[in-house]
Amino acid sequence: MSVKLDLKKSKVELKDYIEINNRKYFVDGIKVIFEPSKKELHIALWLSKKLNKKIELLPRIVLPKNIKTSDYLIDGEYWDLKDIISISKSKLTLRAAEKQLNDIFQLKGYKWLNKIVVKKNNEIIIINKKS
Repeated sequence: MSVKLDLKKSKVELKDYIEINNRKYFVDGIKVIFEPSKKELHIALWLSKKLNKKIELLPRIVLPKNIKTSDYLIDGEYWDLKDIISISKSKLTLRAAEKQLNDIFQLKGYKWLNKIVVKKNNEIIIINKKS
């Protein structure tokens, strides 16, 4: 891993495996890799402070193909980091943004997703759960 941040005093844990359907996939550098970006680490630190919870960063499964993995595990729930380029310059209201987030839960590639958190600056502005 090339990212260097001091996580010793944080509630952030770097996991060397991910469990999917009661099977553990351990990092081997080929089929299962662990390469969190600096941004993912910073967000994990930020989330742990904001939510006062332990944040587990998860590895990614390369093989077998088509196994979806999240970036984080928080209280037994899988969380994923997605960037929204900018909604501040658009005329999109917060209510309209929440509706669009609800639509994401219905997309074929995101059936596994249970919760979406939207961050603006240093604050959480939306936490949207699948209904």
